[in-house]
Amino acid sequence: MQHYTITIEITDINDNSPVFKSSEMKFDVSEMAKIGSKFVLEKAADDDVGINGLRGYSLSQSDIFILNPYRIGISRNLEMVLKRALDREKQDRVILVLTALDGGIPQLSGTIQIIVTVLDANDNAPVCSQVEYKTNVREDSLKGTVLTTVSASDADEGTHGQVRYSISNAPKGALDLFDIDEENGVFRLMGKLDYEKFRHFEIDVQASDEGGNSDVCKVMIEVLDTNDNPPAIDIMSASSSIPENVKQGTGVTMMNVQDPDANENGKVRCFLGDHDHFKIMSTSNNVFTLVIDTTDADWNQNARVSYILEDSSLNGVARIYTGDNAEYIELNRERGVLLVKDKIDREAICAQTGPCALHFQVILENPMEFYSITVEVTDVNDNAPIFKRGEMKFKISESVITGTVFMLEQAIDLDVGVNGLQSYLLKPTDNFVLKVQNQADGTKLVEMLSGVVQINVNVLDSNDNAPVFTQKIYKSTLRENAPEGTVLMTVSASDLDEGSNGKISFTILNSVDDASEIFDVNRETGEIKLMLCGQTTPCALHFQVILENPMEFYTAVVEISDINDNSPIFEKSDMKFKISESAVIGSKFLLERAIDPDVGMNNGERIVEMILQKPLDREKQEEMILVLTAVDGGEPKLSGTAQIHVTVLDVNDNAPVFTKTVYKVSASDADKGSNSNIMYSISNTVANVRDIFEINELNGDLILKSSIDYEKARYYQIHVQASDEGGLTDSLSHHGA
Repeated sequence: MQHYTITIEITDINDNSPVFKSSEMKFDVSEMAKIGSKFVLEKAADDDVGINGLRGYSLSQSDIFILNPYRIGISRNLEMVLKRALDREKQDRVILVLTALDGGIPQLSGTIQIIVTVLDANDNAPVCSQVEYKTNVREDSLKGTVLTTVSASDADEGTHGQVRYSISNAPKGALDLFDIDEENGVFRLMGKLDYEKFRHFEIDVQASDEGGNSDVCKVMIEVLDTNDNPPAIDIMSASSSIPENVKQGTGVTMMNVQDPDANENGKVRCFLGDHDHFKIMSTSNNVFTLVIDTTDADWNQNARVSYILEDSSLNGVARIYTGDNAEYIELNRERGVLLVKDKIDREAICAQTGPCALHFQVILENPMEFYSITVEVTDVNDNAPIFKRGEMKFKISESVITGTVFMLEQAIDLDVGVNGLQSYLLKPTDNFVLKVQNQADGTKLVEMLSGVVQINVNVLDSNDNAPVFTQKIYKSTLRENAPEGTVLMTVSASDLDEGSNGKISFTILNSVDDASEIFDVNRETGEIKLMLCGQTTPCALHFQVILENPMEFYTAVVEISDINDNSPIFEKSDMKFKISESAVIGSKFLLERAIDPDVGMNNGERIVEMILQKPLDREKQEEMILVLTAVDGGEPKLSGTAQIHVTVLDVNDNAPVFTKTVYKVSASDADKGSNSNIMYSISNTVANVRDIFEINELNGDLILKSSIDYEKARYYQIHVQASDEGGLTDSLSHHGA
């Protein structure tokens, strides 16, 4: 007896494509993600080895992401890197295909789809649909009347695209009269209008989003007059008695009639009741005189006495009618001059309208005459620009785009013309630039007055920083029987953002050998623990019990024993083998083993092989189907099955055999394929046989090649040989006469 050791090397063929565990990977990426941001990708697995194993990856053509393979220790990893800024408003979804390639021939591949959802950031400012909204409203309109609706749009979505409306700048008193709905932009009348006080309003409306981005438009309101004021009669001068021989046209009483209404509503006419001796004449605009109406040759200007104002003196008896301006002007009766009675404040009289003037009348009596006098009040630069508020506050997202406009409160300067508001100055200006619209024109003053306001900008955080681990590699060791809950390590990372944007959550993203099913990471703390015992034994829970008063500490261990609740299972339900019929007795074929999650006696896992115990003969049985049963050792016993399909491969172990002795020659071969192809030939060494006869080498037809002569030969013996491609033969002698 002799013993020999035989080693058979099994070479790999490229019969497995790279595969990904999942059919797709999904990423939610903010459109504010910085160029260079990295996203770890799932790796493919290839069961082949060597050159046939996994060799590399490719990413479908994209100008947004690029592929970056890298190593950490001996582990090969894969990540996707952002190479161009994202813009959700242009593309809210990016779909890529990651392809894994092996090195075999032919090259095999596997693919997985990558779906990137671009999350919105507040990077767009609202835009008003109109620069100006013009409307008219009657002064007697009721509270709640809708004047117009301001609308703006924001390209962002969700809360980032919600627009809020507010009145950012308005004339004094306008905030009590008007209001805008912050959600829908409806602009309403909220107070009582008075055309006689304010006839025109220009109000700035700001449309803003939650990140501080804004746009501004104007609402221009024209107040329409209604006839809501009765005329007011003011007796300017009156004679208490008149002689009976008074001349026609002599003035008896002078009246000033005013109506605050405008245009046709403000025009007045005076009527005198039925009377023969008096009539009313219009002396000037809104001034009427009650005169004697008798027959006289003189009339009108011929009947009036004229007083001439010379050298600042008045002839005759005179007095001044100033109306509302009584506090400013007085008449010196002795000298006949007009004097400034008190300090004149142009801003108190005319506000910001110009030109500004005082209007009053001089009345001469005996006979009565009327003169209108206008004194123009010019402006001096006695008011500095002022802001209503001491400071302005803005909350602006750090992701706001360059060029975003933020409307500032306007200053108010009660002076007019060149003395009025001319310009603004902003400092410091490292981040902002000032843009002034509708700047007043005029020459520079030698001495300029100014007012200041503080602008407080609060920069709001946006999620523009990725978390960064404090270490690239974390290493730990673990005993194979470590209990569940064992802490391996704690990973940590930091994020420069604040609030919810800086909150970090940890997950096991990509691993080998199903590590994510064995280990668990605390999403908030980064603590990594052993999650389950798997097939380790013993399996136990460890915890502590604390007793108080007095305090004592006990360690408790609960061992978890296994029950036979899992049947052995085969990953593949069908195993296929192709075995040559020339295989020798004792040949071994390794079978796939079953998997049993149970442990100990309850586990049915074994290494198993199939051994050939008698020769195979394909010609008798070409296929065999066997059933492999895996049985565990538990109670009750559980089992799992798999089918074994054996195909017997043919070898050239059969020679051709003639089917008859006298013929047209025919032979058969029990082999199949190319092994059963038969070739016919004449094997005679006698020359005259081959000269006279020939055989079709393919079908065995025996053919007379030339004429024969009975007198020369009456009998021929022909030896025919049938052979296959393997060189196996049979022969036959054919006698012909």
